[in-house]
Amino acid sequence: MRSLVAVKDQALPLFRERLLVRSVPAERVNRLIADLDDPSFRARERASRELAALGKAAEAALRKVQDRPPSAEVGRRVKELLARLESQGRSEELTSLRAVEVLEHVGSPEARQLLTGLTKGSAGARLMEEARASLQRLERREGKP
Repeated sequence: MRSLVAVKDQALPLFRERLLVRSVPAERVNRLIADLDDPSFRARERASRELAALGKAAEAALRKVQDRPPSAEVGRRVKELLARLESQGRSEELTSLRAVEVLEHVGSPEARQLLTGLTKGSAGARLMEEARASLQRLERREGKP
């Protein structure tokens, strides 16, 4: 992480490319979840593929749906998606969380902009929460309330 902070001019574009792709608006995740119950098999399959591709960005919303699935089809698909996420392990999440830490250490306007972008991700996602906390710590260091 120290090396990334030292070469921030190279690290920030990399983080922008990789992290913001993982930060997904909650509306999009909710729409894909709703599509899991679409009458069209193709639409349901497409939604499943897209949610799987989103990975951890969709996890919190999928867990909420798992508590009370609107239909057996949605319940089955959500269960499969969550099982897939669990099997992927935590390495992707850990990498993203470390990137947030590097952005906080950099603290430049561009790093703050990336952190702000991450806070607009899926509600409840850990990456979003960590980015928000990072921004708050940066503000406290500057003496802002």
